[in-house]
Amino acid sequence: MSEGCDARFPIGELRRTLHSDVMRKYEERQREDSLNYANLDNLIRCPHCDFAAVLPKESKVFICQNADCLMETCRHCQIDWEEHFGKKCNEMEKKSDVDVRTKYEERMSELKIRTCSKCKTKFLKSDGCNRITCRCGVTMCYICRQSKIAYTHFCSHPREPGKGCAICRACSVWTNPQEDEDRAIQELKEELERKQRETQAASVLGM
Repeated sequence: MSEGCDARFPIGELRRTLHSDVMRKYEERQREDSLNYANLDNLIRCPHCDFAAVLPKESKVFICQNADCLMETCRHCQIDWEEHFGKKCNEMEKKSDVDVRTKYEERMSELKIRTCSKCKTKFLKSDGCNRITCRCGVTMCYICRQSKIAYTHFCSHPREPGKGCAICRACSVWTNPQEDEDRAIQELKEELERKQRETQAASVLGM
């Protein structure tokens, strides 16, 4: 079309010309634009697919009519009704929150565990230096988990016990395992709090 032309191609012509996948996306876009322009009250969208419908105010459950979906969700918090039934919205835990918490718990369990890069043996450190040698012979740094290291991997500058090096950022050959774990836990807690704030902010913007 030339600039300023308002003419449109006939839908039949588009169907004869365009690939079926392209035509399907075009029709979906057309339906989406029509819904947006209509500005309908009580228009609810399925959180699992693109289906949308007007739902009466007194109805709490949105039943998707898309034959490939047919999910039932709460119109307010969009959680699956099978999980939601019998509970208030504020008693439900958002899937995004569950994902963050689950990932945090998985990371917590990994704090003490180290895995050999060669034989995949998992092991823990209770004492000793941070140069760990697996039974297969591969060495590893307990702090950064780098494999195949020598003692040159660690900081060699003199310093006070328990304090970091002011000259380099290399790993320390001697550290307290409990202090290492506590520091990692604190970092994970800060990461979890940051992700929760981001999730809450995204939820507010999406309301």
